[in-house]
Amino acid sequence: MNKEFHLKIKNRDYSDKIILVGDPERAELIAKKYLKNYKSIIKERSFSAYTGYYKKNKITIQSSGIGTPSAAILLEELLSQHKIKKIIRIGSCCFINNKKLGDIIFARSILINDGTTKHYTNNSIKTILTNSNFKEIKGEKIVTVDAFYNPYLLRDIKKWKKEKIGAIEMESSILFYFGKKHKISVDSILVGIDKISTKNKKVEHKYLDKKTFNKYLNKAIKIALGSIEVC
Repeated sequence: MNKEFHLKIKNRDYSDKIILVGDPERAELIAKKYLKNYKSIIKERSFSAYTGYYKKNKITIQSSGIGTPSAAILLEELLSQHKIKKIIRIGSCCFINNKKLGDIIFARSILINDGTTKHYTNNSIKTILTNSNFKEIKGEKIVTVDAFYNPYLLRDIKKWKKEKIGAIEMESSILFYFGKKHKISVDSILVGIDKISTKNKKVEHKYLDKKTFNKYLNKAIKIALGSIEVC
C-alpha cells in the first residue's frame, strides 16, 4: 500500500526530530518565532509542516489536526517515508484532578478510550506507556478520547478518577502506539486549558483565557526545544 496518499510526503525535507501540534496555524507561528531559515514543506488538507533550525538542530514543526484519526494518517505516512528519531507533541488538556489551569504536565501512561488506537491495538491493551525523553520528571496518567462534547462526561469522569486519571486529551494514545511500534522516542507535553469540577453532580468547566494559555504554551515549546537541543 502506498502510504503517501494524503500528504505527498516522500521527498519532503523532514528532520528526524519532530514537534507535533494540532493546529496548522500554530505550527506556522512556532516556526516563525523559534526557527531560523525555516521553510514550508507541507500544506496538504489540514496538515502543514515547516523545517528550520533551532540553534544548530534541524527541526520540523508538524500539524496533526484534531483527534487520533487525523494523527494516525499523518504518522502512518510520515513514518513510512522518513526515518524519525523523536516526536514531541505539544498541546492542551482538560484537568480532572487538583492541577491548576496553566500547569504543564508530561504524559506517562495513557488510558486508551479512542476508537482509532483501540482499532490499531485490536482492543488488546487498556493503557499504553511512553518511551520518554523526560524520565527524571514525574509524569501523569491521562486518557485519550474521541468526543470533545461528551454527553456522558460526568459518568466517565467518575470512572476515570478511580483509575487515577489526571487529564483528558485527544491525540496522545496514537502517538505512543506508533512510538512503540517504530521504537522511537515520543512525548506529550500538555498545558491545562480547561479544568472540570463535578461538585453538585454536574460538570462545570473553568477555562484559561487565550493570552494566558499562549504564555504557558510557549513555556512548553521551550521545554520541547530544549530537550531536542541536548540530544
